[in-house]
Amino acid sequence: MARTFFLMSGMCRVVPVLSMVEPCPWGMVNTDTPEVTRMRDNSRELLTIGQLAAAAQVTRKAVRVWTGRGLLAPVERTASGYQLFAPQAVGTAVFVRRARDLGLGLDAAARILRARRESAQQPCATVRALLSKRIGEIDTLVADLLAIRAELAAAATRPEPAAGVEVCGLIESERPFPSQQ
Repeated sequence: MARTFFLMSGMCRVVPVLSMVEPCPWGMVNTDTPEVTRMRDNSRELLTIGQLAAAAQVTRKAVRVWTGRGLLAPVERTASGYQLFAPQAVGTAVFVRRARDLGLGLDAAARILRARRESAQQPCATVRALLSKRIGEIDTLVADLLAIRAELAAAATRPEPAAGVEVCGLIESERPFPSQQ
């Protein structure tokens, strides 16, 4: 049983027919050509944005943003303009998601992916440098948060001033907090 393609909503659809050459909306189509076989095979392997997002456990919006930033690249577009991605894009999307989970950001993920494309080796040196930088940022953030915590604890235990405050003397007090001494 041969197959032919019918145009439906901008997408090609394979349907069973009885002969090798069949009429379709744009004329006769020979369904036994290598091009038709390749189209049929690729349509099964390529992923839509939704399929890629589901496989990588991210949102469709994330896939669109990452595509716009050059982190993901569609390999094909359908007749109606939908982007299609190779199955390997799932691994790239998972990598970008994990980099974001670690707080590296899209620019860092792009640097790592670029380093991987430009070298046959894994970009571990680039990743180590980015991770070290991120650890330093986190250490600074933790120190700042601990200082704020100390100020909050001091304010919570301070006795209320009797007069001369506008809203609440626990915060307005002229006495310095421990981090300011």
